[in-house]
Amino acid sequence: MLHVTAFIRVTFFSLMFVFLLAHTPVNAADKEKSMEQSTITSYQATDNTILKRKVLKTLSGDFNAETDVAAQWKVDFLKKVLGERSPILVEEAAYQTGNLHIKELNRELITLFHKAEEKFMGYSERVQTAIVNTLGKTGGADAAKLFGDYLDNDNGAAYLGYEILAAIEELDDPSLITPLHKYAEKMDRRIAKLKAKNADPIFYSKFLMFSKLAKGIAETLSKVKEGGNEK
Repeated sequence: MLHVTAFIRVTFFSLMFVFLLAHTPVNAADKEKSMEQSTITSYQATDNTILKRKVLKTLSGDFNAETDVAAQWKVDFLKKVLGERSPILVEEAAYQTGNLHIKELNRELITLFHKAEEKFMGYSERVQTAIVNTLGKTGGADAAKLFGDYLDNDNGAAYLGYEILAAIEELDDPSLITPLHKYAEKMDRRIAKLKAKNADPIFYSKFLMFSKLAKGIAETLSKVKEGGNEK
C-alpha cells in the first residue's frame, strides 16, 4: 500500500511538472502578445507627440542587453516610427533601437543620419546625436564607416565631434585607429595655426579636446588589437 501511495505521489508531481513546462512558453508568448497589442494601441490612440514618446520609452523598460533579444514586433514597430515626420518621435525611436541593441535597423538609421538636416532642419542635431549614440551600441561595418567618414570630413567645427568620438569609444572597433590618428593630426594642425597667430586659447580649446580624445581612444584600440581581440 505504501508503494502504491508513493507511486501516485511521484506520478502526480511528474504530471504537474510536465503541465507547467508545457504551459510556460504559451504564457510567455501570451504576455508578449498582450504587450505588443497594448503598446501599439496606446501609441495609435493619440496624436499627442509627448504621449507617444512616453509609450516608446516603455519598450526597453526591463530589457537586459546581455541576456535578452528584442522581440520582432519591437523591431518592426520601431522601423515604422523611424519613418515618422516628427523629429521628437524619430529621436526617441533611435534611442530605443540602441537600448534594445537592434542591429537590423542600422541601415535605416544611417540613411536618416544623412537626410536629417534636410528632413528635420532645426531639430536635426538631436536626431543625429540619437543615431550616433545608437550606432555606437549596435556596431557593424556600416556604423564604423559612417564614423570614419565623419572624422575624415570634420574640421572640428561641427556639433557632433564629441558624440562621434564617444560612440567610437563604445564601438571598440580597431579599424578606426587610422581615422582617429588622422583626425587628431588635423586638430593639431588647426591648433598650431591658431597658436602661430597668438590666438586666445579659448578659440582652440575644442580642438585640443578633440585631439586628446582621439589619441586616447586610438591608444586603447591599439591595445585591443595587440591583445588579439580585434573585432
